[in-house]
Amino acid sequence: MDLVLLAVWCFLVALGGGLVGLVLGNLRLPVVLLVASSPAAGAGANIAISAVAAGTAAVAHIRAPAAVDSGAAIGFLGGVVGLILGSLRMPALLRLVGEAPVRAVGTNVAVGFFVGIAGALGHLPNAAPDLTPILVGGAASIPGALLGSRLTGRLSERELIRAIGVVLLIAAASMVVEAIAR
Repeated sequence: MDLVLLAVWCFLVALGGGLVGLVLGNLRLPVVLLVASSPAAGAGANIAISAVAAGTAAVAHIRAPAAVDSGAAIGFLGGVVGLILGSLRMPALLRLVGEAPVRAVGTNVAVGFFVGIAGALGHLPNAAPDLTPILVGGAASIPGALLGSRLTGRLSERELIRAIGVVLLIAAASMVVEAIAR
């Protein structure tokens, strides 16, 4: 039953994330930890699932807005140093870089792919990520990310910016709730 919950949750998180260009691993992590053998293995699995979801959404976005090349290079660098978060990167792409929202979505998920790969590889020396959550969560994230990324182009620029804002608020609220619960 826990794996079914993981699959459904990964699909929904990837759907929302694919739509607004965020990987949303912080929303997925608590459910991944339910099925993980340890917190470290769950964290590694979560970041690997993030890479699958981000890569899937990036492929769909690369086919539409082709502004992802520079984002991929920045993502690789961010993955190496481990300092860049998608929820911080998205507002920077919109406000500081002045990227069009639909292009910022594609760029952000491409960057998230490289950060996810680097993060998952970084977990290997200490605790190998759990394979079961990666397989279940990754498989469920692929259709969610594809569907979400295809819906991006159906929103007006104003609706897309609102959707990004709503998802960022949900992600922030979940982090506050999790911090208070501990």
